[in-house]
Amino acid sequence: MHRPGGQFVAIDHSVQAHFRWLFNRTAGARAAEHGIQEALLSFSDWRRIVAKAGFPRRSLVPYADTTYVPDPLFALAGRLVSRLPAPLRPELVPIGMMIVFDKQ
Repeated sequence: MHRPGGQFVAIDHSVQAHFRWLFNRTAGARAAEHGIQEALLSFSDWRRIVAKAGFPRRSLVPYADTTYVPDPLFALAGRLVSRLPAPLRPELVPIGMMIVFDKQ
């Protein structure tokens, strides 16, 4: 049965190729500990995925709020990133991003 309303929300990282060296170790440790394999995707990669899924472009929402991050280095990096002009953040530096889709 189809019901109108509701919202789909997914949260993940966006890591540009020039920063993958920094995150490969963390991704490798999670893979070893949990038996998972992560793909470190750029914001452009996420744009293509969202488009292929048929979601509107506005459903991909970047954010740089790192108040939830326990690692002090990443929290500091997030504070520095938040000082960049918002349109540049997704293309230049690793950020968090959400896919938000409102069900019709």
